[in-house]
Amino acid sequence: MDENLTRREKLVEQAADLNTVPEHHLVIFKKVGEGREYRETLSPGKTFKRKFLESRDSFTAFKVPCDQSLRHRFSKKLLTNDSRGFTLHVTLLYGVSDPRMVVSKIERDPLLRVQKEVLRILGGRAVHLDWSAIEQGGSHFESSLWHDSSGTPNHALNRIQDFAHEQGIEVVNVGVGRSLPEGVTSKLRREQDAEDEYNKQNIEHALRMQKLQNEAAESELKTFTTARDAIANRAASSAESFADMRRALHDWKALQSSGMTSAGIPEHGASREAISSPGGLDGSAGQFALTAGGVLPQLLSSALDHLLTIEPASRRPLFSAFFHLLGELLAEDENEERVAEYREALERIFKTILRQLNRDQTEFIRHLLDVDHLRKDLRSW
Repeated sequence: MDENLTRREKLVEQAADLNTVPEHHLVIFKKVGEGREYRETLSPGKTFKRKFLESRDSFTAFKVPCDQSLRHRFSKKLLTNDSRGFTLHVTLLYGVSDPRMVVSKIERDPLLRVQKEVLRILGGRAVHLDWSAIEQGGSHFESSLWHDSSGTPNHALNRIQDFAHEQGIEVVNVGVGRSLPEGVTSKLRREQDAEDEYNKQNIEHALRMQKLQNEAAESELKTFTTARDAIANRAASSAESFADMRRALHDWKALQSSGMTSAGIPEHGASREAISSPGGLDGSAGQFALTAGGVLPQLLSSALDHLLTIEPASRRPLFSAFFHLLGELLAEDENEERVAEYREALERIFKTILRQLNRDQTEFIRHLLDVDHLRKDLRSW
């Protein structure tokens, strides 16, 4: 096998003659003694015109692909500062920007030089990452390589592109990933399965509580309606004096003061005990679930639709921040500092996974980050 990576990937190949090849540039040199002199680079479909008395044998030509979406994949095993092993995987999306330069530098192996520079820049950064970033993998790992600790781009891609340009190669993009030893991977898989089951049980519990609350609301509404109709019927059929009408009005006010309205829900300001719900979703949580006519299950259903498709390593902290934020907003004694803390955690995770989200997922999480609007939804009457 040719040890020259540039030749092995067929970036430079000896042409059979001076005729152009489809989807390839043709770089032509004039033979001069033991060396050669550059003459011309032909695009596909062009014809090379020799000078008078120049023979075809006095020229040599090389073909170089025009494709700007070539891919080159390579990997390297690395050790972190605390001697934990992992493998860095890189996918280079590139093309040849200067065919003449690549051919002229063929003996120096331009593509191999670019590969080594990518591993030097990215590998050097990867070994200094926190193990948690490497262990989590996915977009979080990738973002950690391209950004500093404050989230600011570190210009690593620009440095790679500038170096490649000097070799006659244009780097369009660099994809990165990592793999861990089997023992570490198995442990992570078990932890993720446990976390997925925990999130599933949380959602199922919340939906069961919502169903119980809705059933309780329907029962209260039925009781209220029966009492209201009885008062109205008595007032209409038997009220013969102003005193009778006042007694009916007194009964009506007594029914209202019990904490019920015609919507079959607790009046605003009713006691916490009066509106407590099964499973601990009480206070403002009970008000929200009943007054919003099912907003809580809709919100949880939307969370399932939008967030469960995110890769597991990113989904775990995202669900945790979401449930903490939602729980604090639903609490009667809401703590503003905790709300701010959970919102910041959700926003921080959102920024690290932004590149893997689709438009709907992005808009859904941004809606969650609008705490004032979310709180208004949860407590609207």
